[in-house]
Amino acid sequence: MVNQEIEILPEIFYTHKIDHRNNSGEKSQWTITELEEKSCFKYSLESYWNKPHYYISWGLYLRNDKVEYLGNSAKNEPEFCQLFIAKFIDSSKNSKWHGYPANPSGQKPQDIPPENVLGDWLSKQYLRPQLIRKIARGQKCKL
Repeated sequence: MVNQEIEILPEIFYTHKIDHRNNSGEKSQWTITELEEKSCFKYSLESYWNKPHYYISWGLYLRNDKVEYLGNSAKNEPEFCQLFIAKFIDSSKNSKWHGYPANPSGQKPQDIPPENVLGDWLSKQYLRPQLIRKIARGQKCKL
């Protein structure tokens, strides 16, 4: 398997990173297909879940408008858990993105989506208010 760049929207490219699909103990792992991962990314941009930082976007895996798990925590984390938030990054700020299943409760405050994104998920009723509060506080949570 090779990291291959795919055009998602005009002049916006996405790469599926092998290290988030190869059972690496140090990285969270996608459990959804590459096609579903790509769709999750595209929907995150179309939903403007990349504000206020245009080089980071947040995603949810939706099936029939219902949020479902999209990955698992890294094996080296203190506690295994299923993950339902995706974080997408354009680290070079050149419209070349990649992503991973984010673990907001894994002692990684950078994996907590910003307030405006959580507020949008709440207003669209993708996630319950109690769950939004736990995510914002970096607490362990499940669907």
